[in-house]
Amino acid sequence: MTEQKIRDHCRKLSREVLKLPGPLEFHIEPLPDGLNFMSDAFFVDIKNGKELKNLFVKVPPENDNLRQFLFDSLPPDFRMFEREFYFYNSLCDLFKTVIEDQRQNADDILNFLPIPLTLPGELSPGRGITEPLVFESLTTSGYTMWKDEF
Repeated sequence: MTEQKIRDHCRKLSREVLKLPGPLEFHIEPLPDGLNFMSDAFFVDIKNGKELKNLFVKVPPENDNLRQFLFDSLPPDFRMFEREFYFYNSLCDLFKTVIEDQRQNADDILNFLPIPLTLPGELSPGRGITEPLVFESLTTSGYTMWKDEF
């Protein structure tokens, strides 16, 4: 997915989900090679003059030959990105319901999971390929990535 498609998606997300008014400025920084295992990932900063949102965006690999090769070598029914997209957008809610049914505090148990920022609409199986997986960047909360995952 090109940076322009990521920018377009984040622009739409800014309006429909984050409800950011006014003109928007985008800064897109790809993660360097050796980070994020099986996807291309980007830090996206969105500024509307007074407010700054820091996002983390994951897409199927296109920019790194090794990641692309590994991704293409997976069996088609593995559906790695569809599964991850579905997990964050559906199963987290199911986990929350199960935890609350057990009279436990779901926030205490699930607070380590990032919350996806997803456009409204049906969660079809193909959305994990056609739409980026977007989260608030946890770097603003002090989290850091490994220097090199390989």
